Amino acid sequence: MFEIPKDLPGLETYVKIEPITEGLSPDHKFYVETAGGTPFLLRIDDVLRTDRVGYGTRLTNRAFRAGVPMQKTVRVGVCGDNKYLYHLLTWIPGDRLDTVIEKLPEARQYELGVAAGEMMKTIDGIETYKASSWWNSIVGRLANNYIAAYKNSGKAREKDALLLEYIEKCRPLWAHRPMCFTHGDFHLGNFVLSTDEKLYVIDFDRHGEFDPYWSFKSAAYNAMLSPKFVTGQIHGYFDGEPPEDFWPLFASYMAVMAIDAPPEARDEIMSWFDDMRHIKPRWYTA
Repeated sequence: MFEIPKDLPGLETYVKIEPITEGLSPDHKFYVETAGGTPFLLRIDDVLRTDRVGYGTRLTNRAFRAGVPMQKTVRVGVCGDNKYLYHLLTWIPGDRLDTVIEKLPEARQYELGVAAGEMMKTIDGIETYKASSWWNSIVGRLANNYIAAYKNSGKAREKDALLLEYIEKCRPLWAHRPMCFTHGDFHLGNFVLSTDEKLYVIDFDRHGEFDPYWSFKSAAYNAMLSPKFVTGQIHGYFDGEPPEDFWPLFASYMAVMAIDAPPEARDEIMSWFDDMRHIKPRWYTA
């Protein structure tokens, strides 16, 4: 088990330290609490990731100043004889949204989706880049890796040919897309519904420069738990109905996510689009 370095600034002030095992990020996360009862999130990462973490911190601080409900950076520095980078953030008391969303009325699920979409829009507007072929190479390579892993998985099925054909047909859509700095993973598990019923976005570890519409890739999971949330997310992002170019790209990104999913999830995603015959999922309501 990872031990917090003894030279971590403020370590002596913590009366409670609990490891957090949820999430896929490579860093070490802890819930810490001071003698005065103030809670924080402590993240400790390899110092070799300083450039990436630093870049993300600078841009997330801009998102915080822009009014996005999220954790605030308290302190960043090095510890462990300069082997580790630590990041201390405010703690948001509440529940991860993926653990409670299905218990909420559909109207509330939609309302939270709208709030999430508005956050996405604000974050995606912080740093933008002109359309170029760069995105095509990024998502094209990702699709190729997913397809190769699928073919080597031993779980290929005849019906999946429809999905593979659809991905190939959609590649021209990725050829000239604008890009922006974005959160990178708007999974329901990366939202917290606070004890005062306010929605917060957390965990920017997968941040990067992507096509803004790629932010909706998490719908491949989110819509399985709450189609109303994703519908609200789309409406919140676009202030209503999305533009015409959204649905073809959305369907193409769902196809890419589906080929990387387990067979049961793959079937469900394909069924949303009637085996990729349509570009708008059947759960979406205007």
